[in-house]
Amino acid sequence: MKGTLLPGRFVVGSEGGKIGVAVRKQRGFEFRSDHVDFAALDGRHFPRARSLVNEVARLARTARLPAISARRHDSGLW
Repeated sequence: MKGTLLPGRFVVGSEGGKIGVAVRKQRGFEFRSDHVDFAALDGRHFPRARSLVNEVARLARTARLPAISARRHDSGLW
């Protein structure tokens, strides 16, 4: 929608805590990993936030890691 502000970044987390941060870039989102199990995705670019979350979830399922979720961090400090 025109005039709608999108978050510049959001936390990607699991039941165990923060996994990383998705940062809005010119053509999508860049994932910055904060967890060793997701280091393979560190620095990768994704065209949409949903595709980033899906890839993180796929990696977690493959490695049998805890369930993944994504939530917006409203303070903007991340």
